[in-house]
Amino acid sequence: MYVDGSWRPKGIYINVNTPVEFTGANILYIDLAVDVVKRWGSNEANVIDYDEYKTYISMGVVTSKLRDRVEQLINNLIINAHKLGENCLSKAEEYYR
Repeated sequence: MYVDGSWRPKGIYINVNTPVEFTGANILYIDLAVDVVKRWGSNEANVIDYDEYKTYISMGVVTSKLRDRVEQLINNLIINAHKLGENCLSKAEEYYR
């Protein structure tokens, strides 16, 4: 979620990555390149950098099991992006105000 200086929402940007792994003092994850974005006030969420994500699949970096989970996640994010953004904005307003 990103906002302007007056806390008016501008849009939602959701980065898709592998699950976070905690390994002692390190936090590891792999950015899968694909993202879901939605301008505030728009009825449409879009997937960006999908071609780069597909390259990871063809290289074998993304397993078929992970691919299935990511595809399901992307579809859910497209449907629920606005609600997620509203929840994020509400929590940020509580924290910063």
